[in-house]
Amino acid sequence: MTKQEVFLSNLLDKGLVDVRKMAVVANAKALPSGEFGLCLLCLNNNTLSVYDTDFHQNIGGKLYEIDLQRLSNFKASSFVFNRYMKFTYNSFSYKFADFGNAKQFIEAVSSEMSK
Repeated sequence: MTKQEVFLSNLLDKGLVDVRKMAVVANAKALPSGEFGLCLLCLNNNTLSVYDTDFHQNIGGKLYEIDLQRLSNFKASSFVFNRYMKFTYNSFSYKFADFGNAKQFIEAVSSEMSK
């Protein structure tokens, strides 16, 4: 098992992700309280959770929990040099950039939004 697979399995064991094991480390560009920097985005059914994290994959506290069926103004790109996801939730703007597995993660988020 690769280091990434072990990390995702640990997230599943902790209940932070569902069986799809959708989680990415991203650069938060805009969050409601003005935070920015590295964060962990975890998809668990129709909930996107934002956790504080660092370069060593240490997970901090939960910053935000977002019901994907209630967000608006969703825009995303998985293009190699322009990976981002932005949306509005509870009148606040969120923007994340520079994350791996962007295509799979964005597709999973979009799928949950349309349910």
